[in-house]
Amino acid sequence: MWIGIITIFPEMFVTVSNYGILSKAIKNGSIKFFLFNPRYFIKKFFLNCKPYGDIPGVLLSVDILKNAINYAKLESSNVDTKVVYLSPKGTLINQNVISNILSYKSVIFISGRYEGIDERLFNFFIDEEISFGDFIFSGGENILFLLLDSIVRLLPNVLGNINSVINDSFIDYVLDAPHYTKPKLVYNVKIPKNLLFCNNLLIKDWNIKYKLGCTFFKRRELFNKFKMSKIKYMLLRNFILENREVL
Repeated sequence: MWIGIITIFPEMFVTVSNYGILSKAIKNGSIKFFLFNPRYFIKKFFLNCKPYGDIPGVLLSVDILKNAINYAKLESSNVDTKVVYLSPKGTLINQNVISNILSYKSVIFISGRYEGIDERLFNFFIDEEISFGDFIFSGGENILFLLLDSIVRLLPNVLGNINSVINDSFIDYVLDAPHYTKPKLVYNVKIPKNLLFCNNLLIKDWNIKYKLGCTFFKRRELFNKFKMSKIKYMLLRNFILENREVL
């Protein structure tokens, strides 16, 4: 997968690209990662310009950003390269959005700054807008760190154990089950006995039951996104009965 980032602060990506799973993905060839600084395209243009109308702040220069996008597309060597802009007006990001981005062979992310970009760029250059929620950052770089991590960890040969991905929260619209490790007793709370048995079926049923239960208890609206089998319904019913005093 080819990933390009257009940002006026490429230095911010040095650390995240040298450590963790992004670094591993770059080193093993799972992704090709490139940074493009719009400042390199400043000739007679300014980096930013005041918007028309009585609006405070500035916008990134249309010509500089346009040239940066075109250059990045040439570097990707793919005419179908998608251009994604981080925007509060965009589709709220979730696991489906991440999966959709994974289907792209090459993608360019634009990290916004200031008051945003000229509206005409959306008409001719931007393929998709995505949002991380109803809040505002001073720039898109920090959000891109999260987005890159979400994308890269789903690529083959990046995580050491593929089951870590399969069991993640939101992969099948449910939260992950609780996790436990040594010691067996912490503050007089024991590890659930089903997890201590060498019985894969019991462990699997416990995990499904508690995935459904955690989702029911903490994110009940997610149940609108999938249909439950009779077995899952029974496991959820058992969870509710076992925990009715807490619920």
